[in-house]
Amino acid sequence: MNTVLSQTRRDDRDRLDDLTQLTRDTRVSLFDRASLRVGLWLLLRAERRARALPQRDDRARRELAVQTRARAEREAALVRAAITQQYR
Repeated sequence: MNTVLSQTRRDDRDRLDDLTQLTRDTRVSLFDRASLRVGLWLLLRAERRARALPQRDDRARRELAVQTRARAEREAALVRAAITQQYR
């Protein structure tokens, strides 16, 4: 792959900006541009999935808490019913 990126990182621009500019550069071959586009797409997709994981974990924790609370309420109702039946 043709590498046109500089070795030093400038603070004023993001590295992804350099990569996106490279996909429009005419000195880079068509295959390299397509590879860069696919790589950027995969990178951004993986980042989006990584950000979505805590949300999925939170949702699963909330569902588990609701189920646990409902089970505890059912068990408490059964215990109350058993105690009520015992003292009749």
